[in-house]
Amino acid sequence: MPNVALNDPDAICTSGMLGNVLGVTARSIDALVLEGVFRPVRSSKLRGRHYRLRDSVQRFVVYQKQSVRAQFASRNGEGYNRARERRMSAIAQVEEIRAKKLSGEFLSRSRVIYVMSGLLSQVRNHVLGIPSRCTHQLVGQKDLNKIRSILDDACRNCLLEASQFGSHSFDETGKNGEHKTLDS
Repeated sequence: MPNVALNDPDAICTSGMLGNVLGVTARSIDALVLEGVFRPVRSSKLRGRHYRLRDSVQRFVVYQKQSVRAQFASRNGEGYNRARERRMSAIAQVEEIRAKKLSGEFLSRSRVIYVMSGLLSQVRNHVLGIPSRCTHQLVGQKDLNKIRSILDDACRNCLLEASQFGSHSFDETGKNGEHKTLDS
C-alpha cells in the first residue's frame, strides 16, 4: 500500500501502521481483532487486514479504559474480601476465647496476676515468719540435728500451707454465681 497520510482521521491503514500509531505490535492488533475490539474494513490474504484509523483509535481507547476499570475493580474487590476474611477470623477468635473463658478453660490476666501476687505474698510472709515461730524452740538447743529438724519442719509446714492455696483461688465466680471483681 502506498504511503497513507495518517493525519486524515478517515485514513485506511494496515495492522503494522495501526500498531505504530497505538504503540502495540501487529500481532497485538490481530489478537484484539479476535477479541472484537477492532473491525477490519478490508481483508485479503495477500495484503492483510486494513482498518479505519479514527474508529480503531476510539475503539482502542474504550478497550483500554474498560481494561483499567476491570483491573482496579478486581484489586479493590480482592482487598475488600481479604480484609473481610481477616475481620471475620478475628471475630471468631474473640468469640472462641470468650467461650473458653466462660467455661473456665481460660483465665483473665488480671485474675492470674491477682491470685499469684496473693500466693507469693502468703509464701513470703510464712518464710519471713519462720525465725519468730522457731526462736523459742531453738533456745538452748546445741544438737545440730535437732536444730535442722526444727527448721526443716517449719519450712515444710510453710510449703504445705502454700500448696493448699488451690485452684479455687482462680475461680472468678463467687458462691452465689456472681462474677467476682479484683477487690472482692
